[in-house]
Amino acid sequence: MSEKTSKFRRLVYAAFVIFWMTAPLYLNKYYIDVLNSVALYAVLGLSLNIILGYGGMFHMGHAAFYAIGAYTTAIINIRFGVPVLLIMPIAGFMAGLFALVVARPIIHLRGDYLLIVTIGLVEIVRIALVNNVFGITGGANGIFGISSPSLFGYSINGIVHPGQYYYLLTAFLGITIILFYLLEHSRFGRALRYLCSDE
Repeated sequence: MSEKTSKFRRLVYAAFVIFWMTAPLYLNKYYIDVLNSVALYAVLGLSLNIILGYGGMFHMGHAAFYAIGAYTTAIINIRFGVPVLLIMPIAGFMAGLFALVVARPIIHLRGDYLLIVTIGLVEIVRIALVNNVFGITGGANGIFGISSPSLFGYSINGIVHPGQYYYLLTAFLGITIILFYLLEHSRFGRALRYLCSDE
C-alpha cells in the first residue's frame, strides 16, 4: 500500500469518527435511532466474524445466544430489580453457558451440516420463547417494564432522547472493536485463522 493511499485511508477513518461522534448534534431522532441499530448490529456482526471469518465455521446460531442474553437481562431486571448494566456480565455468562451446552454435541459437524443444525437451534429457541417457557418469557408480547440503563445514578432514556442510547452503544462498539483487535492478534486469534485454513 502506497503512502498516499495510507494517508487517504487515515483521513477517511478520521472523518468517519468525527461524523459518528457528532451525529446526534445535527441528525433528527429517526436517523439517530437508525445509527443506534447500526451500532448494535455492528457488535453482533463483529462477533459473527470471529466464528465465520476467522474460524471458517458456517454457524448461524448467534440469534439464539443474543436472545438468551437479552431475556436473561430482562427477567433478572423485572424479577429482582437489578440495574441493567450490572446484569450484562451475567447475561454474557448465561449465553456462554448455553453455547457450551449446545456446542458439545454439534462441535464436530462441518460445512452445511453445522449450518443447518444451528439454524434449527435458533428456531427452537424462538419457539420456546414465544411459547412463554416457565411463564417468564412473556410469550409473543415479550417482557414489559424493563428499566432504563443507569450509570452513576443517571438514567439513560433512549426513548425520549435516542442520543443517550447512541453514546452508550458507541461506547460498547468501541470496547468490542478494541477487544476483537486484541483477540485477532493473540495466540487464540492465530489458532482460529489456522483452523480456518487447515483443520
